[in-house]
Amino acid sequence: MKRIVQAVLLSGFVLFIVGGVSVQAQLVGDFRVQSALLLSDALLLDQATTDSVVEKYSEISGKLWQDAQNSGQDFQSMGDDERREAFSAFRKNTITGMQEELKDTLSEEQLKEVEPVMMVRVFSPSPELRALRLIEIKDEQKGQLQPLALSLTKKMVPSNFGFFGSQMSEEEREKAQSAFDEELENFVKKLTAVLNAEQKTAWQEKVDAIKKELEELRAQRQNR
Repeated sequence: MKRIVQAVLLSGFVLFIVGGVSVQAQLVGDFRVQSALLLSDALLLDQATTDSVVEKYSEISGKLWQDAQNSGQDFQSMGDDERREAFSAFRKNTITGMQEELKDTLSEEQLKEVEPVMMVRVFSPSPELRALRLIEIKDEQKGQLQPLALSLTKKMVPSNFGFFGSQMSEEEREKAQSAFDEELENFVKKLTAVLNAEQKTAWQEKVDAIKKELEELRAQRQNR
């Protein structure tokens, strides 16, 4: 039974990575490129730079998956440890490719954060963080908020998605969630102190819209 469940999870995950999604989530974004979007959230990148980051990520990850298929890798026949190692190598190769391809897009300081951010294994964004990237803020405000955005991203709790997600115990997950909640509270408190009234309204509207999209996506997955 365990092997059957794992096979189903694996099939779904591969489709999730290389296939399409049935909901066009305008704010949450395509789950196949969520790592690139999280990087953009953490660095508070503008939309043009975000589009470039996502494009590079799609190209690199797509090529790596194609190479894996061409080499005859059979993920379903692998043991859990072997499969986990294969996906870890895939992630590391993606990060290396991103650092190389983004040299002309990101600053040297930003490039240093590519690896720690992209090692965060989450499949959906923090609404409060994603919303901040989607509103207009001044460079001075960005300078104050970007370190907080980066810190919050690094504390996000890894998704619990079979052998692809975190191998945390329930106790470890609860502790990590508590640390994230505390960081999020601090982030929101400082964010609302930096933004003006108009910006705070725009930010809250985006937060609410993202939360709504996430709920719709969760409901759709449950109904499959």
